[in-house]
Amino acid sequence: MADSNERMTPRPPAEDSRAAGRSASPADRKAKHRHRRRGRNMWRLVLRIVLLVALLAGLILALLHWRDLAPDAMVEWIEERFTGKGKGEGFPLSIEGDTVLDMTQVGRQMAVLTDTSLVFLSQSAGTVRTCSFPFANARMFTAGRYVLLLEQGGSRYQLETRFETWRSERIAAGNLLTGCVDEKGNFALALRSASQDYLSEVVLFDRNGNRQFLWQSPKWLVTDVALRDGRLAVTGLSAVNGALESALILFSYRSDPNNPVRVEQSNVLFSRVFLLADGTAAVYSEQSVQTFDKAGARLGQFSYGGMELTAVCCRDDKPALVLSPAGGQGGYLVILDRTAAVAMRNPFSGAFRSLTAGGPADFWLLTDAALAAVNTGGVTQTASVGTDSRLAADFDGQALILGLTELRLHKQEESP
Repeated sequence: MADSNERMTPRPPAEDSRAAGRSASPADRKAKHRHRRRGRNMWRLVLRIVLLVALLAGLILALLHWRDLAPDAMVEWIEERFTGKGKGEGFPLSIEGDTVLDMTQVGRQMAVLTDTSLVFLSQSAGTVRTCSFPFANARMFTAGRYVLLLEQGGSRYQLETRFETWRSERIAAGNLLTGCVDEKGNFALALRSASQDYLSEVVLFDRNGNRQFLWQSPKWLVTDVALRDGRLAVTGLSAVNGALESALILFSYRSDPNNPVRVEQSNVLFSRVFLLADGTAAVYSEQSVQTFDKAGARLGQFSYGGMELTAVCCRDDKPALVLSPAGGQGGYLVILDRTAAVAMRNPFSGAFRSLTAGGPADFWLLTDAALAAVNTGGVTQTASVGTDSRLAADFDGQALILGLTELRLHKQEESP
């Protein structure tokens, strides 16, 4: 066997290696230091470029989806501070020369429908956005931050937000009867069919205009539609052998669109329908309010007792209605539960003006004599308002009053 010293090279002592390093010239040591520093600087540069690209990509995505990502409060604050958009002098706001048809809060803005345009007002009464529409007989339906405008009896419709017009279209044939929209921007249009094979139809779109569902009926003329959480409720009327019939048709258009639930009744006219959170349908007719579960079983009925139905509304699964004596003033505000049982019945005096969901209670009730905030416990607040008051709408817990020549914000005072 060969000697191990012939196969191994002895390792120099550590002291000798350090001595060799110390013996290197200053120029060599500076060159090595510059080399190491260039390497570190290169990695820092690469990291900065990667971070910059990621930041730019995130900024581009945020800008593209700004309307979906940014809270309205943040957008409103930025617009007012940096562009002055939506900054007003506060209420009251003159509306001379405009005919206001309807108004309701949408997001943080008040959507005011006139005979020629839709105006979004900020809390300081500034104009956030104005969009015109080229049709008469406009109706407004709202949910979340979306506004559906349609030409009742015509063919045109628009889906709006405070940011922009999402859709502005014309149906190919037929006449629009009514519609609805949900908080995600899905919207349903009911129309009298132009086809000889069908009397009416309901078509459902997503907010981008993609058709999601279509129902056509040779028998029923649609009177109302409601949309909530993947469910669609349709009411319709028909004449069979000279007798009036009405129907409630409930669709689960996402999970089982081809097997609707049907409820049909004779000698009654279903005119309005609301969908509650659990799928219960509250159906109004000229005689009573009925509620039905998802399977079509009737949960309860509230009859008007000879009084006339004047207004309907619904908030937080509380169907409400105003009943008035025939040809007289005064009446009752009635709030029901999901079984159509009376949760509150409150009399009022004076000529009825409007019933609106919202406020410090559940509803605003406006008459020519007073404005009242009402919940299931009764009237919580009252205030005298001008005799020119025609409509009240909730605006962040306060009542925005439509007068003859102005919009004024009325701050409630608690009843003694």
